[in-house]
Parts: sequence; C-alpha cells; structure tokens
Amino acid sequence: MSGIPAKWSHFGKPASVLLQSNVILVASYQSDPRFRKYVQLIEKNLNSFDAVNEWADIISFLGRLLKSFQAYPQFPVIPRKHTVAKRLAQCLNPGFPAGVHQKTLDVYAYILETIGTDQLADDLALWSLGLFPFVQYAAMHVKPQLLDIFEKYYFPLKSRLRSAMRGFIIALLPALDEEGSEFFDKVVTLMDHLSNMVDLPFFYSCTWHVMISNPGLRPPALNYLLRRLPKITNAEEVAVVLGGGECISYMVRAFAATLGDSQLLVQRGMLELLVQNFALKHRTIPHDDLVVLMKSALSIVLRKDMSLNRRLYAWLLGDDGNSQIQMKYFKSFGEKAAIQAVRALFYATTNHTPSSPQNETYVSEAQRPYKILISLLDKWEIGQPIVQGIFTDSLVSLQTQVRKVESSAEIVQTANMWMEMMEPYLIWMNLFALFDANFPDKAGAFKLSNLKTHLNNLNLIEFTLKSYKFTDEEIRQMHLPLVLAAMTQKLQDSIKHPSFIDMLPLVDKCVQLIHTILQMIPENIFWDRRTSKVPDGSEKLTTNQSKEFYNGMDVLEYSHEFYGIRPNTISDATTTASTKQSGNNKDVHDTSSRPTDLIVKEAEDEGDLSMTHTSGTGAGGYDGSFITHILATRPHYGPIRGSTLVTEVIQQLSQFLAGLVANYIIPPEKSSLGVDVGVDGKRLRSIDSQLEKVLHSVCSALTLVAKHADERFEWDQEEQAQLTHTLLLCCENGREFGTVDAGLSTMTQLMRRHAFIKEGALRKRTIAKHIMDNLWGFLSPAAPLLHMRTVQLIWLLTDASAPHQIETVISSYLITRDDNERLLNYEKFGILWEFSEDIVETATTFARPMFLILDLLQEGASPVDRRVGETWLRCHLRSYVRLLEPFVLTMLSKDIIRRPTEKKISHEHQVLYDNMDHVAVVPYYLYLRPFDMSTIDYMFRHLLSLINFGSLGFLKTCKNHRVALGAGAMPDLIESSLGINFQEGNGLSFLELLVQISLRYLATEPCDKYRTNMLKSVRSIQLHAAELLYQTISKLDYVDMKLTRLIQESVLRKLLFCISTSDLELQQKLLHLLHATMAITAAAAFNKPGAITTHSSSSPSERSSSYRRKVSVDSTQNEAAMLAQYASDAVPRAAAAAAAATTTAQQNTALVAPQAVEAIDLANTTSALFVKCVTDAFMLPSNRPILQHWMDFVLASLPHMRGGFRQMVIPILMCVCEQITLCHTAVRLLMHGDVSNEYTNNNNNKKQHKQHGPYLQEASAVSVGGPEQDILVFLNGIEKILLYCLTDRSLNDDWHPTTHGNDTWLPIPRVAADNASTLKGFAQLVHADEPVLRANVRARDVMLFHLPVVLHILLDVWRVFRQPHWDKETSDALGYAKMDAVLQSFAYAADHVKARLETIFERLYKYCAVDFIEGFTEIFFMENPVALEYEASRDQFDLVAIEVLSATPTSSPHHILSTLLDGIRQRTPGMQIHRRRHIQRTGKLTDTSMLRFAEIYCSNLLKTDTLAHLWPLMHSFAKDYLSQAQAYKTIFPGLLRFLTVAVDGLTRSTSTGAGGAASLEERKKARRDAQDLYQRCVDYCILIAGRSFDQGLWLRRSNVYDESSSNNSSHHLHPMADDTTPGTPTDTMSLSDTMSESARNMSSSNVSDLEKKASWKSREDVMIAQVNGFLASTVIPNLPQLIGDQDRINSLLNNLVYYVIGPALRTRAVFSKIAIILDQICEMTQLAFSYKTWRKEVWEVFLDNRFFYMSATTAKKWRKIVQTVFSLEKERFTELMSRVTTSPSTAFFTNKDQETLNRALNLRRLSYVIFCGTTDQYVPQLPIIQEKLVELLKLDHGEMVHVEIYLCLRIMLVRFSQKHLLNFWPVLITELMRLFNAFLYNNVNDRPEEAQIALAGCKFLDLLCALELDAFQIFEWIFIRDTVATTIQISNEDQGPIPIMNRLGEKLTETSDSVTHSTRAVFDAFPSDVADPPTPIPSLGQLKRPMLTMRSISSIQQLAFFVEHVSLYAYQCSFTLAHPDMPFIESLLQTDLLEGDIESEFS
Repeated sequence: MSGIPAKWSHFGKPASVLLQSNVILVASYQSDPRFRKYVQLIEKNLNSFDAVNEWADIISFLGRLLKSFQAYPQFPVIPRKHTVAKRLAQCLNPGFPAGVHQKTLDVYAYILETIGTDQLADDLALWSLGLFPFVQYAAMHVKPQLLDIFEKYYFPLKSRLRSAMRGFIIALLPALDEEGSEFFDKVVTLMDHLSNMVDLPFFYSCTWHVMISNPGLRPPALNYLLRRLPKITNAEEVAVVLGGGECISYMVRAFAATLGDSQLLVQRGMLELLVQNFALKHRTIPHDDLVVLMKSALSIVLRKDMSLNRRLYAWLLGDDGNSQIQMKYFKSFGEKAAIQAVRALFYATTNHTPSSPQNETYVSEAQRPYKILISLLDKWEIGQPIVQGIFTDSLVSLQTQVRKVESSAEIVQTANMWMEMMEPYLIWMNLFALFDANFPDKAGAFKLSNLKTHLNNLNLIEFTLKSYKFTDEEIRQMHLPLVLAAMTQKLQDSIKHPSFIDMLPLVDKCVQLIHTILQMIPENIFWDRRTSKVPDGSEKLTTNQSKEFYNGMDVLEYSHEFYGIRPNTISDATTTASTKQSGNNKDVHDTSSRPTDLIVKEAEDEGDLSMTHTSGTGAGGYDGSFITHILATRPHYGPIRGSTLVTEVIQQLSQFLAGLVANYIIPPEKSSLGVDVGVDGKRLRSIDSQLEKVLHSVCSALTLVAKHADERFEWDQEEQAQLTHTLLLCCENGREFGTVDAGLSTMTQLMRRHAFIKEGALRKRTIAKHIMDNLWGFLSPAAPLLHMRTVQLIWLLTDASAPHQIETVISSYLITRDDNERLLNYEKFGILWEFSEDIVETATTFARPMFLILDLLQEGASPVDRRVGETWLRCHLRSYVRLLEPFVLTMLSKDIIRRPTEKKISHEHQVLYDNMDHVAVVPYYLYLRPFDMSTIDYMFRHLLSLINFGSLGFLKTCKNHRVALGAGAMPDLIESSLGINFQEGNGLSFLELLVQISLRYLATEPCDKYRTNMLKSVRSIQLHAAELLYQTISKLDYVDMKLTRLIQESVLRKLLFCISTSDLELQQKLLHLLHATMAITAAAAFNKPGAITTHSSSSPSERSSSYRRKVSVDSTQNEAAMLAQYASDAVPRAAAAAAAATTTAQQNTALVAPQAVEAIDLANTTSALFVKCVTDAFMLPSNRPILQHWMDFVLASLPHMRGGFRQMVIPILMCVCEQITLCHTAVRLLMHGDVSNEYTNNNNNKKQHKQHGPYLQEASAVSVGGPEQDILVFLNGIEKILLYCLTDRSLNDDWHPTTHGNDTWLPIPRVAADNASTLKGFAQLVHADEPVLRANVRARDVMLFHLPVVLHILLDVWRVFRQPHWDKETSDALGYAKMDAVLQSFAYAADHVKARLETIFERLYKYCAVDFIEGFTEIFFMENPVALEYEASRDQFDLVAIEVLSATPTSSPHHILSTLLDGIRQRTPGMQIHRRRHIQRTGKLTDTSMLRFAEIYCSNLLKTDTLAHLWPLMHSFAKDYLSQAQAYKTIFPGLLRFLTVAVDGLTRSTSTGAGGAASLEERKKARRDAQDLYQRCVDYCILIAGRSFDQGLWLRRSNVYDESSSNNSSHHLHPMADDTTPGTPTDTMSLSDTMSESARNMSSSNVSDLEKKASWKSREDVMIAQVNGFLASTVIPNLPQLIGDQDRINSLLNNLVYYVIGPALRTRAVFSKIAIILDQICEMTQLAFSYKTWRKEVWEVFLDNRFFYMSATTAKKWRKIVQTVFSLEKERFTELMSRVTTSPSTAFFTNKDQETLNRALNLRRLSYVIFCGTTDQYVPQLPIIQEKLVELLKLDHGEMVHVEIYLCLRIMLVRFSQKHLLNFWPVLITELMRLFNAFLYNNVNDRPEEAQIALAGCKFLDLLCALELDAFQIFEWIFIRDTVATTIQISNEDQGPIPIMNRLGEKLTETSDSVTHSTRAVFDAFPSDVADPPTPIPSLGQLKRPMLTMRSISSIQQLAFFVEHVSLYAYQCSFTLAHPDMPFIESLLQTDLLEGDIESEFS
C-alpha cells in the first residue's frame, strides 16, 4: 500500500474552484423576476407532493413538475435541486407501477438535457441518487429508457465518471445477471465503454471491490469477466490490465471471497475464470497472494461437488491428461503454495485461544483442514504431495488443539478419519524419519541446546501413537514391529554415546515410545506361524524381489532401506537442512504465525531434521516424486515377527540394560563418569531419578516382551547369562531401593518364562543371602514408608529361592551377638510379620524366626529381650507361673551396701494450681559396690515360683507369720538394711517384710561408677521384685490400706523416676502393680458408709460390650489382648472382698469407715503424682515405645478414678487431646508440607506464611515415621475416656480437695501455645477457685459441654489423612519406586485411622446424638465463619464437617434434621414447646445460625427423595413460626432460604415420582401444603423487605441500599461478582477478616458472637438487600416450580410490587442504588403471566426524564424489561409514537427549549425501544417510524433533535434487515448530503451545537462504512473516494466530481492547518499507523469497527482526522476482508443512548 497517500486533497483542484462557476451562474439569475417566478412555481409543485395519496397522483405531480421546467427553458439550472432529486428518487420506488417510473425517467431526461454535461458532472451524486439503484428493479420495457439516459447523458462525462465508477458498475451489473436476457449484450457493451473511459487497472479494481463488498453481484461480475477479462500470460500484460502489486493483491482477495461464496454457481464461475485466465504456469500471481488464493480454492473440495472438483483439479494440474506430467506441473507451479495454504489452515485455529472451548465454530474451523485433506486424497496427484509436506504440521496442530480445547474429541475423530485414509507406508515413513532425526546415533553429534527440540518431537510421536487409531493390518503386521526393532536398536546404540547423561530425557521418552508400541502390537505377532529355515547371509533378495529380515542383520539399515531414507541425508543434515528449507520456511513465517517457528529455525541452524520435512520436501530429504517412486517400485519386504522379533527386541533391550547398569546404575568403584552434579548435587539427584525411571521402564518392556513371546521361543545361553548377571547386579549391589525393586521384580517375572533367565539363578545360598541382606536394610524403622513394598519383594525372593533358604537367613539375623543389631532385627522381623498378615503360609514359612521370638520369654532372657518379646506377642494371652520365691536372709545380706539419695523432677510438662513453683522429690538408694546379684535374682525368681505354686495359702502363711525379736540375725539385718526398729510384742509379718524388701530393691539403683556392669542384673532384680509385689497384692483376700499406701506411693515415685531417666524396662511391671493398688484403693473409698453403691456396670468388659456395635479396625480380639493383663486383674481379691463387704457394711461400720477415709486420703494425696506420671509418659518421646502399655493401663484404670473426675480424668483427657493434635500436625508436615491454616478455611487469611513442601522429601525426614501409629493409640484412648465419662453415672468429684493449700498441686498438661486456647475450658475446670462441680452437676454434662472441642480435634485428624498431592519436585526427590511405596503405606495407615474415627463417631452419636450434631454445627461455623453470611457462595465452604456428620454410621438425615429443628425451637425465645431440654452450651449457638446450618445440610443431600421424606418435619417446624410471624420475624430471612431448599427438593421428588409407597393423592396434598406454607413465608419476607424504605424494623434505619458501596466490601464473598451482587456495607467488617486464629477455637469463642459480626445482623439495610437479592436470584425465577399456580404467583408478586418495587421506583433514586429491584423486575419478565403486576410502575419510570441516566450494567437489565413490555403490549408502541411530536405546540405559554428537550427525549425513548428489540421485531411499525423521522427532518437544522434522529437511524441500520429499508435510502442519502452541504456552503458557525450535529452525521456515515451494507455500496462514492484510485495516477482535469468528505476535508484544512494531538487521541478504535502511507496490509480476519467513539465534541475541527482518513480505513477493511465487529457496535450505540450514572458525573 505504498502508493496510497495520506490525504486525498493532494489530487485535483479544490472543491470551491470546481463549483464556483455553477454558484456564479445561479447568483446571476437571482435578480431576474422570471427566474424568481420559476423558482416559486417549482416550490409550489414540490409542496404538492405531500398531498399525494395514490400512484395516479404521482403521475399528475410529475406532469406538473415537467411542465414547470418546460415553461422556462431559458434557464439552464434547476431550482431546489436537492428536493427535486429526492422526490424523483422516491418516485422510482420499486413498488410503484411502471408508468410512474416512465414518467419519472422523462423528467430525469429533461432535467439532464437542460443542465448540460458540466452541471451534471458537478451534481452527479444528486441525480444519480435515484437512477443508479433503479437498474435492478426496472421493468423490461422501462430498462431501454433508463439505459438510453445513461448512454446519452452519463457516458459523455468520460473520465469525470471516475469517482462514481464503482457506483456505476454496481448499477449496471444487475442487468448482466441473466445471460440470455434481452439487454445483456447492450449492457456488456456499455461496460466496455465504461472501461475505456478510465485505465483498465482502475476499472478492474472497482470490479474487485464490488466482488468483495456485494456478494449478490458476484454472478453478473463473473459473467462479464469471463467474456471480457483478457488472458494474461506475462508481466507486461499484468501491468497493463491489472496494474501494480497492490491491485493484484486486491484481486486475489476478491477471488478468495468469491471462492468462499455459498452459491455453487458462483464458485464454479470463479474456478472457470481461474482456469481460463490465470493458469498457474504463467505465474501471474505472486507467491504470497497465491497462498491466500490457494486457501480458499482448496476449501472448494468440502462442497463435494464433482463439477467444482473437476475445475479445481484442472487449475492445479494443468490441461495435460498424463498423470506424471500433471504431478510435475503441480510440483513446479502449485505445490509450494498449496502446502503453505494448508499449513496456514492448520495453524489458523492453533494460534488463537477460543473464547469458549465448546464453541462449535471453533471446532468446525479446526476440523476444516483435515476434511480438506480427506477430500484431496481422492486425487492422489494433489493430495499426496500436500500430505507429505504438512504431515508433521498436522500432528503439531492436533497436539496443540488437544492441550488447549476441552472438547477436542470431535477434532481428534476427524483427524483419525484422515489418518485412516492415508497410505500406511507414508505415515510410518514420516514417523520413523521424525524419530530417526531426533534420536541421535551412537556416533551422531548431540548438542544440549537442541534437547528441548528433540524432546518436543519425540513427544509429538508419542502423542500421535496415542491419539490416532492405527487399526490397519499392514500397520500392525509390518510397520509397528519394524519401528519397534529399529527403536530398540537406536536405544541400544545410545548407551555408547559420550553424551548419554545429557540425552537421558530422550532415552526416557524413547523407552516410553517402545512401551506404547508394544501395547499396540497384537500378541500373535510375537508367535511363530510355522517352522521356517532362517536364511543365511547370502539369501538377501529372492527372485521376486522380496527381502526378509533375519537376526544378525542391522535393523536400522533394513528400516532405512524399507522406508527409502538415505542415511547420508540424515547424517549430513547439519549442513544441508538449512539451505534446502530456508525458502519454504520463510514462506511459512510470512503466511501464518506457527507455534513451532522458532523450533524450526533452531532446527535448521543446528542441523536438526525434526521439522525440516514439514516444508516442500518429504521426510528424510526426499520429495514427493521420490515418494511416489518408492510406492510404485519398492521391493516386497517381509515383516519382522515371531521369534525373530522377540530375539531382536530382547537382545537390544538386554544389551542396553547391561550397559546402563554396568556404567551408570552400579558403576565400578574406580570409574569416574565426570558428571556435573550441579549446585548442591541437585542435578545429580535429578540424574539419579531419571536413571531409575529408565531402568524401571526398560525392565517393564523386557517383561512385556517376554510375556507375549512364544512358549517355544529359545534364546542364546550367553545372552541369558548376560541378562541374568545384569539383574543380579541390581539386586545384590543396588544402593537405591528402586534399583533393587526393578531388578528383583523383573528377574522373578522373567523366571516364569524359562527362555530368558538362567535357571537356578536365585537358588544359590550366597546370592540369596546377598539379596536378602540388601532387602533387610530397607526394613529399617528409619524408612517406614518402604516397608510394604520391601515385604512384597521378600516374598518374591522366597518363592524364587530354594526351600527354607530365606527362613535360614532371617533366623541368622535374630541370633546375632550385637544387642542393638539384634533388637533392630527383632523389630524388622516384626515389620515383616505385620505386613504379611494377609498371607496364610507366613507361620509355616518363617517358623524358626517365630520360635526365636518366643524364646525371648523363656528362662534367661534379658529384660530388654523380655520387653521386646512381650511387645511382639501382645496379641496373645501370657502366664507368669515360672519363678521361685527368694530367701530373706540372702536378700538382706550385709554385703549389700546402699546409700539413700533423692532426685528432683520439675513439672516441665505440667501447669500447677495458681502457677505455683513446685519440684517433685523422688527418694531412692544407690548401690555403692557390686554384690552377688545373680543370687539375689535367683532368690526373687524362686520366691515368685513359690507364690505361684502356693498361691493364697502361701501368702496367708507369710501374712500370719511374724518375725520375732529373737529370730536370729533377721531383726538385726532388718534394722540395719531396712531401718525398721523392732519392739517387744510388735513383730513384722513375713508378708510385710517381703513387701519392704521388694520395695527397697525396687528403689535402689547402681551408682555411676559401677552402673555399666551392674545395670543389667539390677534391672532383673527390680523386675522380679515388682512381680513379687504384684503377685502378693493381687492374690490376697484383704490388704491393709497402710500396706497399699506404701506400695502405691513407692510405685508412683519409681514410675516417675523411670520416666525421667528414660528407663523403659521397669515401667510395664510397675503399671500392673499400680493398677492393682488403685483397684484396692477405689474399692475401699467407695465402700464408705452412706455412699455404698454397686458398680457392676463399671467393669471394662461389660462397659465395652454395651456400646460396641461393629468390629473396628483393631478387632475385638486384639483389643481384648491389649487389655488382658490389666482386665484380668482389674479387681484384685482384696478389692473384690471390699465390694462384697457392702452387704455387711452396717455390721462392720467400725472397720469400713476408717478404711474408706484412709482410701480417700490416699487417692487424694497420690492423684497429683499419678497425673504427672501419666502426662510425662504420654508426652516424652523417649517413652513412645511403650505408649500402648500406658494407654492400656489408663483405660483399664478409669473405673478406679471415679472420684477424681476433675483432678485425674480431665487432665488425662487434655493430655490425649494434645498428643492427638501433635501427631496429626506431624503427619501433615510430613505428607502435606507446611501449608498455613490449611484446615481452617484460610480463604481470607491475610497473614500468609511461606509454604513449605512435604518434609518427606527432606533427607532427614524419613526417620520421623511413626505418628500415624501413635495416633491410633491416642484415638483408642480418647474414645474410651469419652464414653466412660458419658456413660458412667458414678463418676464424680468426691476426691477433689475442698480447700486449696500449698500441698494442692492439681497438675494439668502444659499444652502448646497454639493449642492452649483450645483446651482452656478443661484447664479452667481443674483450676477453678471455687468447686464448680458437686453432686448436682454430673460429669456427663461437663463432657457434653466440651464435646465440640474434642470433635474439632478428631475432625482435624480426619482431614490430615487424605491423599497427598505432591509437585514434581517432591516426586523427583522421592524417586519413582519410593513414591509408590510411600503412597501405599500412607493409604494403609489412613484406612486404619479413618476406620477408628468412624467407630468413635458412631459411638458418640449413639450416646449423645443431640450434642454430637450441635457440636458439628459449631465446628462448621468456626471453620467457615463466612457461612454465617447468607450471600456466601457454596464453594467458599469447607464441608468436611457436614460430610463426616452425614457419613457417621447409624446416623440418618431424618434424625439429624429433627435434632437440628428441635434445637432451633429450644433456642427461640417465647417458643411454646412440649418439653424444654437443658442446653449444655447455652449461648454458643443461636436459632438463626442453626437454621442456616440446616439449610446448608439439606442442600448437600445427594438424593432429592430424601427431602420428600423429611418434609413433614420441615412443615411442622415452619408452621410453628409462621403462626406467630410478628414475634419471630428475625428468623424469616433464614427460614425463607431453608424452605426454598426444602420445597424445591419436595417438588422435584414429587415430579419424578419419588416418595415410596405414598399415593399420588398424598404427594399432591403434600405439595399443596408446601406451596401454601412457602407463599406465606415469602409474603412475610416481602413485608420485611418493604419496610426498609420507610421505617426501621429492629435495627438502625438506613436509606436505599447502595449497590456501589456494597460491591467493594463484599468482594471477599464473591471474588467474581459483578456490580449487581449485594454484599456487606463498607462499615461492616468481613467475618473472615475479623476472625483471628485464637478466636476460632471452640473454647474461647462461640457462634453467637460470630453471628453478631455478620453483615445482615449488624445492619438492617444489608439484611433488606440480601432478602431482596435472594428474592431476585432464587425465589422469583423458581416460583413456577415452588408455587405452581399462576394466580398465587400473581398475588405474591402484587405484594412484592406494592411493598418493595413500587416504593423503590417512586423514589426516583439512581438506578445503581436499586439494582436489586431491577433484578427482581428482570426475573419477573420471564413470567409472562405476571406482566400486569408491574407494568404500571415500569412505564412511569420509562417516561421519566432521568431514565437515561444509568450505567451499562443497569441498561442491560432495562433492555430486558423494555423488550418484554413492548413484546407483550403492542399498544405501548403506538402510545410512544404519539409522544414524539413533530410540530410546535400551539399553547400560549410554552417553553421552546423544554419542548425541544421533550421531543429529543421521546425520540431517544423510541430509539431505545428499537435497540432493545430483536432484529426485524418492529417491521410492522416501520412505516410509522419512517414517517415520523421524515417529519422530524423538516425541523430547523439547528435543533438538537437532529442528533437524536441520526442516532435512531444508526440503530435502525442494526435492527432492521436491508430489504425493509430499500425505499428509505433516498431520504437518508439526500438528508446526509444536505447536512454535509450545509457545512460546506452555508458557512455554519463552528458552535458546540452545530459540532454535535456534525458528529452525529459523521457517526452515521461511519457506521454505514463499517457495516458495508449492499444497498449503501452504490452511494458510497458520493461521500468517500474509492481508495484504490490512488494507485492509478491521473491528471487533475480528469478527476471528476469530488466526494463530499474530500471537499469537507479541504474546507477544514482552510480553517486549520493541522489536527492537534489531543484530537487524534480520541480515535482509539482506529489503527495508530493508518496515517502512514507505507503501512503493511492488515492481517486477514481483523474485525471492522467504527472510527468515531467519542460522545461529544466542542468544535467541528475535531472531526478533521475522521474526514481525512475514513476513505483509507474503509479500503483497508475491504482489502483485509474484515467483518463488522457487531458486539463493539452494539456497545457503542448503547453508550450513545445513555447519559451515564448521575452520581459518577456529579462526583
């Protein structure tokens, strides 16, 4: 476009000079009185036209007008010529009879004869206004008269017709539509004369413009061109006939548009023109333009018409009938352009993301090139070269489409159809060449910079294999096996490549491709069909040219020969590819922007052939003719199949595997790979991960091939040995788990097929031992997540090895001498046993190791071994009857020297009462020197044996026998050793002595000097001493409380000592002993007089059986085993005796009372020490190995803490809760990473911490394993504690001290800071200053009050055990095999944890369903405070609480909803209910919050019929509130939402027939009741909503709801909400913003306080707005379903209009402030029957003068409303038309300005109504509209109503079809001319008012140019110049009449030399480079927009830029075939209709 100048005024004379003579001539006649009479006569006749009523009157009018002209022949001018021209054009209306037309043409002829040639040239636009459009409508006998006028008067103008040339051509072409017509030849002659008047290039350029812009004129244009366009064969003829390059480009665009025409005959004529005049061999069309033409021409085949295809093939292949010559012709002249055209079609959709992925147009365009290729394949001379050139491009395009478009299935299906029609050989030749070029050979050069390109192309191959359905048998039998073998060969070669490490991604992708192909090959391909002789090396080609492959041949060479790929071409591609393809690729860049352009460029620069075959030449450097030659003459190659294929693939894979393992997986120790490990070894870790992945993939491929191999297959022994050695190397020497996994699993699978692995490979003991050593190391507790897979591998090895071999190896591990190692091996074997629980033969397979474990419990086992053994066998019952009793004298030997000491232990893990500072002092003794410890131990063991042997009799003897004062050395030894002084008559019983001795040995530790040597023996003694004490106290009938106190206090101190010193061996025995003493103490304490009750229900066995409903994850057998050692001795004989004494309590009061008092005192004084022991045991990590023991002890001891609820049970419960929290936090960090506030709905949390990935990926984090096992223990504990507190009625606070002194510790666990506030309520219970619990307050009530706290903790545990989602970095860090093992193990643990949680929830639901449900309600709102906002969307909620509540076993929606509704009634003040329930958590929940929860719960029910069953509950509930509406009005907004969900569910269930056995009549009745109830509720809500505009309800008053203020503040609720969404006012803070973490815990905050912060609760206006918003968004749209009956709906809507809508509209508020009201009206418009309820109010607003002050969003709503009004009530349009007055008012007192304003507003209302309608909706009213506009146009030019007129005309252009406006064009064009001429000749002042009118006219012209209407094309030359004229240089004299815009531009230039920068800036829609002549041509497909977008201007000078450039812009749009941007035009019209928001303007 370099020839296009910036301004048109540079050519020709100024307009004023051209018209000067005409103006002078008219002025000279003004003084002549005859001329004045002449003018008066003409005016009189013109005025009579208004009185015309029928066509006869028109003839009379024309006769008088003609006589008037003839009466004054002396004047060669026409007065009032504009009016005359308009009336004559109107008389040529096609609807008038031919007589009228003939008479009109007579007048035209006389006028043209009168004015002469010069005046006609000046006024050409004026007189052509009616004549040009009339040609196509003229009758046959009228056309000669019309053509004579053209020939006689127009043709003499010659070159002065130049500016009207396109209009003249448009006028004449309709006469050429029918070739056989009477005037066809004459019109052709006229066209010839017309072409001779100007240069041919200009004439044809106008013709091209017509073909682009006027589709209807294409047939006659082709008729003319086929006869007159000369054949062009050389450049000279091109220059003469067609002109320069731009003219040719314009011609090509015209041809392309014509080829895309919908009419078959048009396309056929266009192809005939191409064949006839534009043969490809003449090269008349430049290459770039030929590509554009080719895109349209090739699309012709989609019509599937043989006549079109025949002409297309003739143009592409030439006229020779020989196929070879045709192919050569196409290759020489058209192939390159065709390939680029098809490629451009592929990338046309690829480069643009669709606005809607489901867009049918987008999918259709994406399918287009495939359909074209499918059709072209029928003509193989064309289709085959094109397909070969664009094959890879098609794959790239499809790959991109699949990634970008969701609904890409249709595109893939079409591509598959195309691929199925292709020759399989061509497909695989391209695919193999693509692979061969992108996977380097062993000696080929590899550059790391090309890695991404290579990888992308291999991904492309993989995508192709997976996307296309290769079902052809040739592909399956021949190509897939051949390509597979070649790939394995290249893979094997790659291991030798020096850059193998850098190539790892390519190698990995290659193995994936091999996998994919293996899955595609049928299994029978791997089988031998028949036994055939393997040809030797001499048999290469048989006589019939068939070639067979045999093992030993080079499969790559074989493949290259088969596919015709020259290896030297590929190897030399580095130097040749760029030069060969540079030209083609350049064309590609010029045609379209391909996503792989950069890749292609890099490939050419670097020598990569991956993309080079996408151009003109084929893959591998061969072109289309070469391919054809190959297809025709290729030899018959035999397929590779059977054992040959298996041998080839297995051999190559095994050799690759051997090299990979030997060089990279397990390299020699002395070798150095020289690999750059990167920063911190990150690259090395990545390489290891990739190597491991490749190893697994290759092993998997080997297994797959072996699986499909023939059973008769035999493989070379050496190859077998090599593969066996390689896999054994992985198993034995693999350092990584993945290596061993791959090696062993592959080996065991291959061993099943005997032909691949050497037999007996795993039966050698040394080999099995080495492999087992490797696997045993992975069972380490430090790697718990690998255990499951490791156990599976051990079983594989066991099955594959010799019998008992692995059993022997494991046994050797368990008898090793190293204690630590042996203990570790015990644990490892335990892991093996645990994960082998599903294998039946585990016990028989590993019998010897199991017996070794059992030996740990036999004589001689160490304490450590015994502990391990007992832990190992906790699932079995055990007996301790194996020991003997010790002798007293030996144990009191003087050789044993002790020294008393003490240990101070601080309360580090506890908080004491009043935060006192106290240290626990534990006295104990130290052995000062070693002694004969084995003997002491021997004594204890024998004493125990005696106790067991003698049982009660032996113990009674000891009790009854006392040590006398003179009993030998005993008293002295007792006094010296035990410090007990003997007095006469007060001896010491042997039982007491044994207890004292045992306690002394129990409390004595070795000193530091001898600790190492003595510790083991001392521990053995202490264990036996504890056992002795336990046997003693448990077997006696009666134990004195003094003795009990002595034992219990000593045991507690010793336990505390052991815990603080991390001594685990003694604790278990001490726990048994402590449990027994506590049982005795409790039994005695509860037998005091006046408090004697039976507690038979408190036994653990009975209690547990009472609430166990199903078998939990830890089965009843396991649970019984864990509690066996405590439960079996839960009631010692002494305790049982005390319980039995209750029957004789009154007789033995003197004995029982002191015992009871002493027992209570003992329980009180030891409770603090007991709590400290338990909390330390649970909290200290060093004590975790025996956590299960402690938990079993605590649970078994619960009945013995009945009097210590606050001081004992509550602290233990706190500790368990804290530990559960810590455990699930550890699991979260380990598996999910540090995601801040992940489980507390952190959508609006402003403090976002830096997130950390899963700590599992850290090297040191694997040792953190274990929290998932611990959490099961604590969950079991919390379940039992909770149920005990809830079910045991005897639990009380009797032991709590009445006064708090210095000795009152009351310890509670010290919890973490972030958890302290959660458990604060429990802490306050224990440390309350005044006793808050007494007999009248039950422990159950206390636990129910704090139940939500516990439920919240359990819910967090439920959340954390979910499937983790890791990023690629974490996955790579773990490795392929580890990640799979980790996920398996975690899923295993999660199943157990969730099963335990389900059991807990089920039991809690059974025993406290109401509090359970309300607890979850509280939790839901604490986690989702935003849910308290009614407008919050459902996707903002975390519904885990509801999901868990619904999934709780034995729960039902009916019971849950019934509980919720009852809870609401209980909390509603004044509600009359039958039985008022005591609410534990008073003030925590409100009725409205529970109703909100019920609504959310019901909306999440999956089955709609569930709501139908629940309806009776809801019905009764709603009736209770509706019956007293005034009292309960605060609940109605929530009740409305609840009932909406309920009634909707009921309606859907009844409509679908759900409801079970209920009859149809019952369902109908329920539905009627529901509708009645719902209508009442809506009516009450309407009353609430209506009062917000006049008076307050119960909150402070506010004005009309402000939409704009709410938008900003409610953004947190609706991130995507527009300005119509109601929300929270700016002065109400968001719930989520005000909630801190500490405020969200269940102890310190409540839902009631949160609800007070909700926007609807704090401000009445917000609540009103939300009610209105809900009515608009949910209620009104669903009224037909919710209520059904139209009369009811109308009644309800009447109330809504009366109370809400009417008052809001009458306030005349800014529309943006009542947006919700408009939403309600918009929804009501969807209900046609409700129109009468709201029409009056809407019509009043519509007639208001402020109606147009609204925003675009509000206008969208009003469009819907207005459209409904005028569609339902036709009379409204007539009423509106009557308001548009055209004559001044006759009233005496009138305001002219106000009258003008009203006229303009009414016209704008009319425009808005038309704009709101659909296309052609108001065609019946069009005559009235036209008549009204014509009348308005007669008003004074200065009136502002003209601005509205042109706005109305612009809207009519968009809303009416062209055919309905045909008779209106004369008026439109003449008025537009009159407007612009007024500015040209009348010297209109440059005032703002005049500038606005000028802007309106220019906008009208701008829209006409943008829409490019066919009817306007014939008039376009009047206003703007055909821009193509500038390409033809002409003289000024031949320029002809100048278009109006050019003349106006000259006038504006005279007044202003330049346009300011600010003026130009307003044209933002116009391209910035439009004023620059050498700008490039805009790309095809741009949308065309109007240039003028401003609303107002202050000076006409601001239009200068538009006036100067509108012609150029219109031409550019035509050249680029741009279409109008209708959405932009619509928005522009709407902007001009509206005045904007009042508030925004005022601000």
